[in-house]
Amino acid sequence: MRLVACELKRAIMFVRASVSLYPWALNFWSSTSSANCRSVCSSQITHAACPGEFGLRALENRAFTQLSGGERQRVLLARALCQQTPAMLLDEPTAHMDVGYQTAALRKVASLAREGKCVVVALHDLNLATVFATRCALLFGGRLVAEGPVEDVLASGNLDEVYGTRFTRIREPMSGRLFVLPEVFQLEQRADRPRRVHVIGGGGSAAPLLSELWQLGHQVTLGVAYEGDSDFTAAQTFGIAAVCAPSFAALEGETMERAYRLAQDADVVIVSESPYGAANLPNLDLAQRLREDGKAVYVVSRCREQWDFTDGAATQKISALLASGATEIPFGEITLALASEG
Repeated sequence: MRLVACELKRAIMFVRASVSLYPWALNFWSSTSSANCRSVCSSQITHAACPGEFGLRALENRAFTQLSGGERQRVLLARALCQQTPAMLLDEPTAHMDVGYQTAALRKVASLAREGKCVVVALHDLNLATVFATRCALLFGGRLVAEGPVEDVLASGNLDEVYGTRFTRIREPMSGRLFVLPEVFQLEQRADRPRRVHVIGGGGSAAPLLSELWQLGHQVTLGVAYEGDSDFTAAQTFGIAAVCAPSFAALEGETMERAYRLAQDADVVIVSESPYGAANLPNLDLAQRLREDGKAVYVVSRCREQWDFTDGAATQKISALLASGATEIPFGEITLALASEG
């Protein structure tokens, strides 16, 4: 079947990222034509289409040229939706919108896709694609780099190449969706001499440390961590080898031996500030054992009294660890300490 131009125009609706032609805008050299009047009518239909979702009621009496970028985009998208075409091509439909209207716009578009419309959207926000799209095509330099289910495309290493930056991939615990975050705070220089570092954490205290060490290029291990703890989630995110135990389980026996074996190759052991109870107290015994093996051990800070839920046992163990030659160090000085390690 061959579509002539007028039929194709009615079948496919297209929204550009920005539009600078406003046929109903008056000037000193022209008057309002019948075509312009029809455009005004079209705009009025837009206001009646979905005013609640796009917040268009408040814009009814304002000229289009007086609207902000996000307001213009909401008007243009609403006008396009009113055309009720079977196919929709949207080029950055959420450009300039705040997050609330971005969500409302794509929720509306996604609902139309579920009703059977063909919807193709060009987006630069990868995480919006994760939430609303079913399939994704990654384009770069005029070529198709990857195509398939959104999660498969985002999980691949192609993003790093296409966007010229490294991405951290995080699975949102409530929905299970995969989100990607560019490493905005990626350090400009990696460590001149990458070290093998074993981190003993807990209660989410090690997650920032794992991120910094990984970005610096150090070979990092973790343990023992609890399943569901953000320390363990961070280790999974960065591909860090870790020994874990079920949540709230007592750390003992084979679990501690596996952590000890994992830490054997480490040049440095770092004990992050963590709350301690009877269940995870053996992590401090692990640090003491590694110190007695001659390993350099850094304690990020002393166990604060309010984080010691062992009637003082954790505080005593940290004091003994420091007395045996471990070094207490502020978080911000860890990088320098690793650089000075022979």
